[in-house]
Amino acid sequence: MQVTIPILKEMFKECNKTYFENKLKMCNFSLYSSTTEKGRFTTGRIWINKRLNWTEETLKGVLIHEMVHYYVDNIIGEYNFLFPHGYKFIKVCSNIKKKYGYEVPMSDTIYRYSILKQKESLTITERLEILCLGPINYLLSWIF
Repeated sequence: MQVTIPILKEMFKECNKTYFENKLKMCNFSLYSSTTEKGRFTTGRIWINKRLNWTEETLKGVLIHEMVHYYVDNIIGEYNFLFPHGYKFIKVCSNIKKKYGYEVPMSDTIYRYSILKQKESLTITERLEILCLGPINYLLSWIF
């Protein structure tokens, strides 16, 4: 699927209604080329990589992820530019999962950390992994 601004705006409206109780104002969208990112958020703007061959589900996941950043920035009012996947971001994602049953896609590191944190028992290797993954981002988000 080729991503376009009209597709993003329509999907934004649907996701805003479904997961954010229509609290978000329509933001600006930009398409860009990247070999490393799927999307990004800057104040008031969601950027989506136009080089990828998107499926509707993957595009929706990336859009919701960026909308969480937008929510933290505009509704909570405390977006952390240095550590954007910190406590407040994770809290909003957790609330979406609890309330709507939708798991917001994370980067591999953040996702792996959240999976390990949910396990009841961990191997020694997994415990070491937890020490090295998300906590640095998480702790620094509390400081800044």
